[in-house]
Amino acid sequence: MTERARGKIVIHNECSTGPQTLVAGTRFRSQDGKIFKIEEAANVAGFTKPEDEIVPGKEIVPVIAEEAGEAYNIAAASFTIPRLQEMGSWKYSCLYARSEDAMAGGMDKEVAYVSQADYDNAKSTLLAQARKENDKKADLQSSDTEIFLSDASDEGTAEEKSSVAAGALGESFSMTVSVKKSVLSVAKKDIEEILEEKIAALNTYENARPVQGSLAYEAGDLIKKDGKLSIDVSASESFAFALDREKIKKEIAGRDKEELNEYFGKMSGIKSVSVNFWPFWVTSVPQSADKITLSETSEL
Repeated sequence: MTERARGKIVIHNECSTGPQTLVAGTRFRSQDGKIFKIEEAANVAGFTKPEDEIVPGKEIVPVIAEEAGEAYNIAAASFTIPRLQEMGSWKYSCLYARSEDAMAGGMDKEVAYVSQADYDNAKSTLLAQARKENDKKADLQSSDTEIFLSDASDEGTAEEKSSVAAGALGESFSMTVSVKKSVLSVAKKDIEEILEEKIAALNTYENARPVQGSLAYEAGDLIKKDGKLSIDVSASESFAFALDREKIKKEIAGRDKEELNEYFGKMSGIKSVSVNFWPFWVTSVPQSADKITLSETSEL
């Protein structure tokens, strides 16, 4: 890392009573030959002469070393303008400068520092991890009571904290990045109520009733249109027919297999009937309802 020393000099004007203007970049040389340049133009007031004694005009101006290195971290010194000497100008001896403090900041050595690229890369990597964690949490929170719609989310401004600022010296640094994410959620209870109403409206069987706990559904992608949000949901639900078992037992008592098939064939909602007699030599339904067993499977 290389840096040029900086400091301030006080320019003295003993050449005239009028001001002396020096352009930015004017070179000043110390007694040991170190060159410093003024960083901005200077307008040095002329001298005054109260009681026959010259009091030079003065102007404080920042300077920077011509080259990098610690050698330019010199103590307070006197300075001349080499260009005036090169020109053979008489002003060389009456337009000069002095520094009151040492120059500082000169450096020419290898040091470790946090570059802007290092800083930005660390922030980018941590931000990606934070977003991934937010997405994972949203998925996990789609629990028994709510469905979180990750497509309907709003991300806040990322905030980072670093132990070392970009451009500062340091062999290593630590950084934390945080970003808040708000996700829209829908209560499963609300979805299920709507689905049950719609499915019930499709039921054309008067004696069919939904089986408790049989509702199953899957939410599709979020749709954004005309300032509204919607989701497609596919659902299914099992229905069972409310059969009057005791009535059926009484009505089928004593009937044979052919009569049973005819009886159940006239009932709505019956897909198929299987009749079994036991023992094998029995060919008709018992006359007593207590000896008749009915079992059913529901499908709609």
